[in-house]
Amino acid sequence: MSATRIIDNPFGPIKADELINDNGAIKYAYDVSNVMKETLETLNSRRALVVGRKGSGKTTLMYRMLRREAGITCILDIGRDFSSVASVLSKNPTTRFTEEAARLWSTVIWNSVILTAHNSGELLYKHLVGDQVQFIKKYVANLQSRVDEFSETTATRLAATTVKTTRPGSLQFVAAVFSAALESDLQVGTASEYVKKALAKANTRINVLIDTMEFYDIRKSTEAQDCMRGLLHCCSQVHNDSDHIACRLFFPGELTDFVKSHVSSSVLKDMQDAHYLKWNAPELVALAALRLRDTLGSENKHGFEGFSDWGWGFTELLMFDSRPAQRLLHEILPHSVTNSRGETIESISYILRHTQLTPRQFLTVLNKLTEKYFRKSEKEEVLLPQRRIEETTLLAVVERCAQEIYTDILSTFREIYPDVEHMLHRIIPYMPSVFSNEQLLAQYKKSEIKQDFGVGFEDMKTAFSDIGAVGIVGRDNYTQYSVEGSFSYMSEQRLILSASRKFCVHPVFSAVFQPGDEDGKAVYPKGSSVTGS
Repeated sequence: MSATRIIDNPFGPIKADELINDNGAIKYAYDVSNVMKETLETLNSRRALVVGRKGSGKTTLMYRMLRREAGITCILDIGRDFSSVASVLSKNPTTRFTEEAARLWSTVIWNSVILTAHNSGELLYKHLVGDQVQFIKKYVANLQSRVDEFSETTATRLAATTVKTTRPGSLQFVAAVFSAALESDLQVGTASEYVKKALAKANTRINVLIDTMEFYDIRKSTEAQDCMRGLLHCCSQVHNDSDHIACRLFFPGELTDFVKSHVSSSVLKDMQDAHYLKWNAPELVALAALRLRDTLGSENKHGFEGFSDWGWGFTELLMFDSRPAQRLLHEILPHSVTNSRGETIESISYILRHTQLTPRQFLTVLNKLTEKYFRKSEKEEVLLPQRRIEETTLLAVVERCAQEIYTDILSTFREIYPDVEHMLHRIIPYMPSVFSNEQLLAQYKKSEIKQDFGVGFEDMKTAFSDIGAVGIVGRDNYTQYSVEGSFSYMSEQRLILSASRKFCVHPVFSAVFQPGDEDGKAVYPKGSSVTGS
């Protein structure tokens, strides 16, 4: 990960576009934990849908698979052209039906597969007979001529495809576009059958990785809903169409509840192959420690105790024991902090409780904590002062980062819940950290949210739950100082705020809004303790 080592960011980059050219960084991002190993193994099977929230590592995982998978890999950045697909759907009423929209998406995906196979050269053509070879070559030439002829029209820009193979020297770029009006002319069905037969004879496969990097207005746009419905249906069909085609859609977790409730025509079919991408506290600590160790270098120049357990071959240890990782982080972090309620808390757990347990959020806080901590000597060697970060500094940085994390969370839900920030401002500052349904209802009525935004009480609760602002208090997890809360980002199903339960505010939102009971109980999100909870 040396290419990512930056003095101002000791824990490395936090976005996939900064990682994709560094094999080491991607490897260590995804090979250090049992859950991530399980994810890679699971995706080698028949899982078609990868669901994760912003910052959970979907795109990084996709590029990790690009370097890891056998066979040929084709990446479709559907996010760039989703609106164009929706535009085509809006102009052709027949494509509004799920099967028709899925058929349109199928053509887009299969064209990319065919072009990928074509650009693999010998791998494809030595397994086809003469007439089949000529058909595929004519098909590709026809498709590419259509690209030249129609590339400037919105109706034909249905896919922007980057074709890559795992074999050095054979990387090529092909821009593929397709018009619904040309579907029958291009004879995609015959071409795809030839490709499937060739892949079977070659005993290899094509991995189609589809990254939905953008968030779309699926709440208000029926065309976008039709488009999303067709894409989900299509990916499952293509994925299960042949043992030699593996189609995986990397899907924003923020959209899943809305899609299940308002978009999907068959939730069981669309979501049956879903793999939910979640991190727990020990895994995040292990990832952070690996990155810090890389910044410090392979030699223990500073005599840090944590280094003794940290050869690069010790990643298997992290599946069962995160203590070596904690010891290394505690070389620079205070062992504990005291919160505003007077409770002493282990410092790493305190940081994790102010995130929604994604690598991006956790590493953001750690980089902010240590950006002034490292310096360069005259010989440009990285040095680390022999002192720990002060407790007051950690508390201040965590509170400052909470605003950044809060803004990032809301940005991903803006199309689903456009008024949620206004509602938060009218509710959270006036609530204690732990409250009942009756207390929330009283503040809802006082805030006039129904009159101003047309949002009912139950719908408001759903929005607060989905974004992870409000959770449910565990029945048996009260202490003198704290409660444990369950929040949506740790669940694969929508978290329902039942009227019979106690609710709590997530620490990120408490830090931003400063609820009215400074002496109230601290909220510990479930899963955020490095010792388990």
